Order: sequence, then C-alpha cells, then structure tokens
Amino acid sequence: MKHLLKARKALVVALSAIMALALAPLVAQAADEDWDRLGAIEVSHNPNDYVQNFNVLFDGPMQRISFRARDNNVRCDLIRVRFLNGQTQIIDHLRYPEGERRAFDLYGDDRRVANVHFECTPGRNSNRARLVIFGYR
Repeated sequence: MKHLLKARKALVVALSAIMALALAPLVAQAADEDWDRLGAIEVSHNPNDYVQNFNVLFDGPMQRISFRARDNNVRCDLIRVRFLNGQTQIIDHLRYPEGERRAFDLYGDDRRVANVHFECTPGRNSNRARLVIFGYR
C-alpha cells in the first residue's frame, strides 16, 4: 500500500512539472504582451555608435522601461531617460546578457518619455549587438 501511495505521489509531481513546463512559454508571452516594443539601437565598437539617442514615439506616460540585449551581450556605461517636462532619470553601469531583459521603474509625476540617451558597446566576442527598448504603460 505504501508503494502505491508513493507511486501516485510521484506521478502527481511528474504531471505537475510537465504542466508547469508546458505553460511557462504562455505565461512569458502574456507578460511580454503587456510591454510595447518602442524600437532598438545597434551598438558596435565603432566610436560613432557609442553614444546614441533614441526618440520615443509613445503616446502617454510609461510606468516602466526595459531593455533586452540581442545578438550579443551589451554593456552600457550610461542610459539617460529624458522626459517631456525636461527631467531626466539615469540608469548607469549595466550589463545585459544576450536575451535577458531588465526593467526599471520610471519616477516622477510626468513620465512621458521624450528620448533615451545610450552609451553602450557590445560584448567582447562580437563587433555588433542590438538593444531592444520596451515601455510599459
């Protein structure tokens, strides 16, 4: 009888794990759908690409902003978010492993983003990378 109960418990645990793995991509996709893709910047080791400004075409205030590295790791010495009211928020000294997204709360009363200033380079093993920008209402 004890063996039967252990077998049932193991079956329930295994089925729960399989269901969790099967549903994980759907949960991640639903979370991504809450974010608006604002665009992307290309970064390289070329000094002309080190400093870039990205003008945000986004209607209304944002609660959060996030960045995801693509095609390689990205290192940013500085990211500065400038709001329409002239205030700025600094996000500095960050490393973005390829594929990883990092999100940041935006502070202040008026969080309508005008542009984002980047000082970034790709990881050591590549000449190019992309940093994708997302906004959350």
